[in-house]
Amino acid sequence: MAAFFPISELSAYQNKWTIKAKVTNKTPVRIFGQGKKVFSVELLDGAGGEIRASFFADAANKYLDVLQIGKVFTFSRGTVKVANKQYSTSNHRYELTFDRDAQVAEVAIKDGEATEEYKVIFNFVDFKTAHSKQVPCRADLCAVVVNFRPVATINAKDGRELVKRDITVVDDTAKSIDLTLWGENAKLPDSNFEGKPVVGFKNILLKDFNGSRVGGTVDTSVVMFKPEVPEAKRIQDWWSNGGSGQSFASVTTLVALAVKPLPCRVDLCGVVVGFKPVATVNTKEGKELVKRDITIADETGRSMDVTLWNAHGQRPEEDFEGNPTILVTSVLVKEWNGGRAGSTLEASMVVLKPDVPEGKKLEQWWSQGGSSQSIVSMGGSGGGGGAAAKAEHCTIADMRMKSEAVGEQAQLYKINARLSVVQTRKQGEQMPLHYKSCCEMKEGQYGKLPCNRRVDEAGFCAACGVAGKTATRMNLRCQFSDFSNSVWLTTFHEAAEKVVGMTADKVAEVEGANGRDMLDSAIMKGYFGQPMELTVRAKLDSYNGEPRANVTCIGAAPVDRPTRGRKMLADIQDMLAATA
Repeated sequence: MAAFFPISELSAYQNKWTIKAKVTNKTPVRIFGQGKKVFSVELLDGAGGEIRASFFADAANKYLDVLQIGKVFTFSRGTVKVANKQYSTSNHRYELTFDRDAQVAEVAIKDGEATEEYKVIFNFVDFKTAHSKQVPCRADLCAVVVNFRPVATINAKDGRELVKRDITVVDDTAKSIDLTLWGENAKLPDSNFEGKPVVGFKNILLKDFNGSRVGGTVDTSVVMFKPEVPEAKRIQDWWSNGGSGQSFASVTTLVALAVKPLPCRVDLCGVVVGFKPVATVNTKEGKELVKRDITIADETGRSMDVTLWNAHGQRPEEDFEGNPTILVTSVLVKEWNGGRAGSTLEASMVVLKPDVPEGKKLEQWWSQGGSSQSIVSMGGSGGGGGAAAKAEHCTIADMRMKSEAVGEQAQLYKINARLSVVQTRKQGEQMPLHYKSCCEMKEGQYGKLPCNRRVDEAGFCAACGVAGKTATRMNLRCQFSDFSNSVWLTTFHEAAEKVVGMTADKVAEVEGANGRDMLDSAIMKGYFGQPMELTVRAKLDSYNGEPRANVTCIGAAPVDRPTRGRKMLADIQDMLAATA
């Protein structure tokens, strides 16, 4: 019998050939034209040659059930054509097509042949190279599975139910990639992914998603656990000899994040400078989600709010107390309320007090003066929800004039001003600057949120009818000034904390330990300090039966000086252009 033609030598110049190859992968059947079928297989011969073969119409009907993954066949009477790289994942320049004249016959595997020949050929690239490739592209990867999610199902746009599993893999370049396994590869048992196994992935589709390099399996992908190849041994030796203790997060500082295009996905490492109680929200589909909002800061002097969802947010409050360092991977950052905010995803990992260089550097910064440093928030001015992003920017003088004509529909304004006075006394008597509020969770329009009603000295909440957990909150009467005028505003808790530069708990602690005079002195140190961007809400209310504009400060954040400077320069250019 004549020798079989090597796959590697196939080209459009050969008309008569017969190849002997193993089916290493097979795509689902597709329908085209008037109900005709087509499917494709990946073929591998004993010399390591690979090629894609597609079966159309009559050939598809005849060989769809015959061609099974793992079996060896002879193939002849097909057509060789230049491969369409949009669909072909093979490294071969050409691909095969078969129609009604195709001849395919199964070959019995000789003893030992199955292990010695027809092995999947990998062309691995390391993760450093994978991160630098132009995408979308296909690549073979060899890596350690460090995290995996349960199997999940989603509905495609055409109504099909798709099965997926998200995993995180790393290699010895100390980089990680989130991969999504689809179909049968996703249905592999959890035990396959446990114990940090080394896995070879063939024909992974790489692309960018929200600013991060991610990958996923396609119809022709191969997932092989503990492959017997030199690269897998190298990865396993690296993992066993210290690789498991490395940090794979590519940490982005908050100052670098401030200029990244949104939305984006980043790894963040910071100090927890604030956190809120656990809350629940209801999605449009009626699903209840659990969340906890925290604020992190880093040595660049910036801070940002991050929402920890579900299990990440359900950690006990004690974990967030004492300003611990925190590492959060795969944080999705979006524009929110005129600023930037982040939230965890299913693929995110949250590590408190991480044993990584970035964490140790932050601990040193915080203990050697960072805790008293002025921190600029990357969030918006707060309050008013998404509407605050559309608030009208104006001076205090303009805001006072506009608020006098406001109606029952609340109007939002943003002003840049400095704190000039906090009212601490009224008619010679001390005014309370803080109070205890109820933290019982109550069902509301957007899910379960803390009650926040004032409680009595015994901690009893009249609204909830219980004496439960409480929190300290502030409600201040503040005077703010800019070049045009000044204004007294009732300033609510979140904004009040930013304005005086102390948390409500700290205010209560200073007053309890050192007395009211010491607290007043501490607050006065902030008078005419750094400029603040204030979100002001004005609404027509009734007071003693008479209509009166109710103007309050619902949000505050330190002015972002670079952004403010660019805005002022633009205003100057506009004025110069108007007078030219």
